[in-house]
Amino acid sequence: HAQELREHLQAVLQAKPSGPVLIQVVVQDKTLAGLSGMLKSASQENPKLQGQLIQVPADIDAQALTALLQTEATSGAAQVRYRNGQREVRRLQPLQATATPMALAKQGGVYLITGGAGGLGLIFARAMAEQAPEATLILTGRRELSAKQQTELSRLKAQVHYRAVDVSDQAALQRLVAEVAGSHGPIKGVIHSAGVLRDSFLLKKSAQELQEVFSPKVTGLVNLDRATQDQPLDYLIAFSSTAGEFGNIGQADYAAANDLL
Repeated sequence: HAQELREHLQAVLQAKPSGPVLIQVVVQDKTLAGLSGMLKSASQENPKLQGQLIQVPADIDAQALTALLQTEATSGAAQVRYRNGQREVRRLQPLQATATPMALAKQGGVYLITGGAGGLGLIFARAMAEQAPEATLILTGRRELSAKQQTELSRLKAQVHYRAVDVSDQAALQRLVAEVAGSHGPIKGVIHSAGVLRDSFLLKKSAQELQEVFSPKVTGLVNLDRATQDQPLDYLIAFSSTAGEFGNIGQADYAAANDLL
């Protein structure tokens, strides 16, 4: 669906419209609402594009849908959902923390961190090593470690092991989980921080670039969920980005992938 929307938006941009163009994307599945991130990015790159993501119930008829789209065309809302007869507009609200923070690592626990040698993954690895020096941290990345990364990981207090595994490779990920569980014990937590950027304007963005961005964020998350379904997880944490909520110039694919989370 993201590829199809990319192609449609590119066709509109290539036509060099002289005036405003409204793009209304209608979906039923709430997971597809993440396409709003691509629309918001496209509007930032070319203000003539006005994008709307409209989620409707599966049983809506053609007449009602036509009337709804005509009404929304002048509403100015970027993302709308119709549910139980009510119209809802997506807005941000402050989150009030009510629960006691959960420890990410416990002594003797085994934890998997994807993108573990990157910025975000390494931040969590350091924090978890401080919380539980006797924990085992399995860090993964697509490439072998550089000398600098090896030095960084050697400073961590916990037992740290690095594996070069691409999370978009389901079979490789399943083998890794089986190996870790067999050698170190059941996995108690997963932090999925792997991600790829392929920044370029939407007009020039290729299908391959979009796929490379989606693979770790979306396919990787699905693969992790499947590979660890028999593990006694306390948590599985995935990370989104403000690009998914607001869009970002040059990151239409990254915004959509993050908004899907």
